[in-house]
This record gives sequence, structure tokens and C-alpha cells, in this order.
Amino acid sequence: MARMNIFGKEKIYEGKRFNTYFSKLTNMETGEAKIFNVKFRQSCGEPDLDECPCIIEVPSEKRNLVEKPIIDKETDEVIIGEDGNVKMSRTIWISGWEMVGPYVDHALDGWE
Repeated sequence: MARMNIFGKEKIYEGKRFNTYFSKLTNMETGEAKIFNVKFRQSCGEPDLDECPCIIEVPSEKRNLVEKPIIDKETDEVIIGEDGNVKMSRTIWISGWEMVGPYVDHALDGWE
């Protein structure tokens, strides 16, 4: 089981409303943190935006990571970042999950 902090927001695209979700995950080997798009399969549902940010648990067999290079729509070329690396789109597909509870931001703990 993996615990994930899920953030969500509503977007409007071509007059249609839809929910988008994302999470920030840390690579356990390198310590590097990256933001991932999160998509929920229709069969398992998705968290209510009113409950976001929230923490969910996802069994390893119910999640899948898809990484692909970002392509410029006008030139059809791979986009290279300022660091010289190919920019990547990272999406985690979830087909089963369980709500753990609300996400609590402790970033300002210890500050007055």
C-alpha cells in the first residue's frame, strides 16, 4: 500500500467542467520530489473536490505510472527544459483506492 497526498481542482476546457488531480511524490533512492498528474479509472471513482486535499491509500496492483516526453503541439518536437533534459509528463493511473483522511499541511508548524 502506498499513501498519497491528493490535491484537486476543477478546470473548464472548451466549455466543459472536469476535475484534475495531482500529487507530489519523492523518489526514495534520490530524494528528488516531482509532481505527478493523477487519474482515476471510472470504475473506482475519484475523491470529491470538497475533500481535497486528502490522503488516500492505493495498493501496488491498483496503480500504474506512465511517463512520456512532452511534445510541442506547433512544432511536433520534444520540449527540452532549461536544465537540458527532456520535459516529461508523469501520470499515475489509479484503479482502486481508499480514503485515509484529510491532508494537514504542517509547513508552518514551529512558526509564530
